[in-house]
Amino acid sequence: MTPDTLMRLVKDEPMERLRWLVLSRFSVAPWSRTARRMTDADCLRCACHMVLDRKTSAGAGFTHNPAFDEEKFNSLKGAAE
Repeated sequence: MTPDTLMRLVKDEPMERLRWLVLSRFSVAPWSRTARRMTDADCLRCACHMVLDRKTSAGAGFTHNPAFDEEKFNSLKGAAE
């Protein structure tokens, strides 16, 4: 398989690209147990939150959720793997 063929295959799979984006955002290896257990619905839910977070940080009129502690999330995420 050539690199160009591989690029076309990946480009034509939007769910795979979204999964990659979500996993890379949370530093989860695609072959990890966590990634393998992630459903498409889980991936979409995370992606929606990422979009909302981006809009919040851009000042798009969304209210920030002060209850979310990213540092605590990252520490718990590391313990779950």
